[in-house]
Amino acid sequence: MGYMEGSRQPGPESSCLHEDCRNLLHVSSERAAAWDVDGFRKYVIGHAQRARVAHDQASLAKLTKIDSGLLGRYFRGEIQPGPANLRRIQTAIPGTTMQELLVLAGRAERGQFDQPQVSHPLAQEVDRLLGDKSPLPEEERRLLVEMLERILDKYSNVQRIA
Repeated sequence: MGYMEGSRQPGPESSCLHEDCRNLLHVSSERAAAWDVDGFRKYVIGHAQRARVAHDQASLAKLTKIDSGLLGRYFRGEIQPGPANLRRIQTAIPGTTMQELLVLAGRAERGQFDQPQVSHPLAQEVDRLLGDKSPLPEEERRLLVEMLERILDKYSNVQRIA
């Protein structure tokens, strides 16, 4: 691991991240400079201590496989943690979430994860047509749901609740 790993901007090669998180990692320089250093430090150290998996920076470094000096630079706000090391922290410390780490590290904004991202225009249109403010009459909405369920049923691994 290179010394400046935390300062790199995420790219498509960041395979350690879930695709949804990777899509949200386009960080502007203004936001990158305004990350919550104190919140990040307290969140990571607090969870590590509560879970009794690390008691100091050295044990945290050993647990996460992140150089202790690099962790110190993160905790002092000298450099921003990169997505690969955020993933290492998240997987090593129980109770932490990638979403919260991304927010505290200034790599995502709070609320970005609240709305599911729909990638296909047809999916967006179906969502609009079946939503609360749909222009379709109730009977046509019901028929659309039945038709989609019939078509998609053989591809779905999810049990539908009637």
